[in-house]
Amino acid sequence: MSDSHYPGRPPVIMLTVASGMSPLAMALCIPALPVIGGEFAASPADTQYLVSGFLVGLGLSQPLLGACADHAGRRPVILTAFAIFALASLACIFAWNLASLVGFRFLQATGVAAGTVVARAVIRDLAGADHTTRYIAYLAAGMGLAPMVAPLIGGMLVEQSGWRSTFTAAAVAAVLIWLWLFRSLPETVARSGQRRGGSPLAKFARVAESRRFWSYTLLMGFSNSAYFMFSALAPAFFRDHFGIGAGGFGLYAGMLSLAYVSGAWLGAVVTRSQGPGRCLRLGLLGSGLGAALVLGWTVAGSQDLWTLTAFVVLMYGSAGLVNPPAMAGAMLEHADLAASASGLSSSVALCVSALATVIGGYLYAGTAASFGAPIAVTLFIAIGVYTLLATGPAGTPVGARPESSKADA
Repeated sequence: MSDSHYPGRPPVIMLTVASGMSPLAMALCIPALPVIGGEFAASPADTQYLVSGFLVGLGLSQPLLGACADHAGRRPVILTAFAIFALASLACIFAWNLASLVGFRFLQATGVAAGTVVARAVIRDLAGADHTTRYIAYLAAGMGLAPMVAPLIGGMLVEQSGWRSTFTAAAVAAVLIWLWLFRSLPETVARSGQRRGGSPLAKFARVAESRRFWSYTLLMGFSNSAYFMFSALAPAFFRDHFGIGAGGFGLYAGMLSLAYVSGAWLGAVVTRSQGPGRCLRLGLLGSGLGAALVLGWTVAGSQDLWTLTAFVVLMYGSAGLVNPPAMAGAMLEHADLAASASGLSSSVALCVSALATVIGGYLYAGTAASFGAPIAVTLFIAIGVYTLLATGPAGTPVGARPESSKADA
């Protein structure tokens, strides 16, 4: 069945809001971590489990949610998952110790993860292979705003009403989004005739056979590793080398998020006019150039903040160009397993990023070289891995739209 039969355009605004709740829910309580630690007599190291537990929940649940969405349909999965997210957010309000709060945060993540997985699959169902990258670029731009606004909203809520109010806000938002999805989200699997049986393992095995899937997934994983690594190391590095405290770095991080959002919007424009292949090549060129400049900055022993900032902005903007084609590319091979591919790809990429960030933390010794070199090398690895896998079995460039695949025939 050809992709060209899909009518209309995906409900991008609704899907962006649903998928944006994942980074928003993760970051909303971050300003409250010191207050939570004080109430439960927990150390800063222990309160960090509220972040890592959420990330583990995202990583573990995304493949399962994707397989369920391919089997049972998009609507029942995302509606059930957002109901779990709402109930878990409500439970966080009544947490009696840190361990219970971490557990409820894990449940929050397993529910809200459906927003990202199902949103990409719905776009793939409705837009088809030709336009998926462009719509996912809009999705990525909207999601990129969440890390900018979440700490601001969370900080105001904590100051006005205490840490539990951040979870109240998440619960209210979950209910409102659930009602919106219930009223407006179509069942796109039934429309495209993709619903299939088979176990989740069988679905993942089919997806994992695709060289194209691994090319895009590992590109996304290693590319994002550089930015997770920067986020983990930069607060200490900027404090020690530039005298920038937590508040100042928060504003700095917001500027970098804006660079990513701008890159994603530019990617949507480039994709619409020149195709996803050109968008991806521009992003890879910018990422490689930014990584080389950061590496040169560290080797030269420079201490100029604004030079480093220009290079990092280039890297973040390029990430906005790279991620949408990578997200879309991971789903292109099997139209009938779009949600399974979306969930598995996100999970693998998240695991790669988490491992690389841990390695970067061990390598960091407080010097400019130990800060910049791992970030730059990780981006070079992303480009290298993608290049090695960038042609299919018949030599077809992975960046190109796959021919009418078996799934689409």
